[in-house]
Amino acid sequence: MIEQVPEIELNLFEEIVSVAEHVTCMHIEPFGWQFAHLAGNMSKVDEAQKDVFLKNGWNVNFFPKLSDANIRNIINLRYVGKNIFPSFDLTNPSSLAHWETP
Repeated sequence: MIEQVPEIELNLFEEIVSVAEHVTCMHIEPFGWQFAHLAGNMSKVDEAQKDVFLKNGWNVNFFPKLSDANIRNIINLRYVGKNIFPSFDLTNPSSLAHWETP
């Protein structure tokens, strides 16, 4: 789980895509708060999620590194869906990132 690793490095994506000729990844974790600022605001869910992540020392850079890996053509980012897996826990709706080797 990347969720509980404070920060990841770009080379994580390089390592994952190197395991086979073609790799498809479906990443499902609560990371929607990491790109809420792109829409110009953070919802109450985003704020609550961010607070829990910061308090627990959980991952704060999955989405920025994912985006960077896509820009650098390390991966081909196919889809990102924010908070598409709901939860009764306000801090835990999961987002989806679908990516694969270029």
